[in-house]
Amino acid sequence: MLITTTRSDHLCGMKKISILCILIFTLIFPAGGCFDLKDAYTLADATTVDDISYCIKKDNDSESVVICSWWDGEATEIVYEIPDTFEGRDVVWLGDKASGFDIRQPSEYVFYDPDDGMIHQRYEDEPIADVSDESLEITDINVTFVLGENIEYIGTVGPSYLATGDKEDLSVYRVNLFFEISDDNPVYYSRDGVPYLRSNDEPVCTT
Repeated sequence: MLITTTRSDHLCGMKKISILCILIFTLIFPAGGCFDLKDAYTLADATTVDDISYCIKKDNDSESVVICSWWDGEATEIVYEIPDTFEGRDVVWLGDKASGFDIRQPSEYVFYDPDDGMIHQRYEDEPIADVSDESLEITDINVTFVLGENIEYIGTVGPSYLATGDKEDLSVYRVNLFFEISDDNPVYYSRDGVPYLRSNDEPVCTT
């Protein structure tokens, strides 16, 4: 059997290939900046001390990146003191530029999904709570980052909500962020718990 194709078939095929290429390009180079996926830091690369996880900076092994901190599932007033140095390396980033900074919870059986603003439980098809629901009891957690003079980059910090328990016995927590930055830091300063850039006195978006 002879199969023939028309010019429109070829154009359709080319269109599909173009769309696929655009989708792949968008995933690798998202809006707001370009980065290579290999630039992301993971817990497999990290050393954790006093509930803070550090990685050696990929392009400079004399510097460190703080990628996440660990919440115990109970505390509502938390202070994370980020040292100027860790294991002899200057600590220069709070969060990596590919994926930001995470506040990790003891278990991810229940978790907040920022894409839909819902609390989910693993193996459940539907969300188990909506954080915008006024009837939902939410406890505030105040998280303060104390940063030294070497921090030259502050990334986004997430998630905005934490959760423990399950859908039958759920506890939801809202994360409020505060920053205290050393007066000797040449890049940032803090005022009323908010980080600002010294270069233009603009507040830094951390969420």
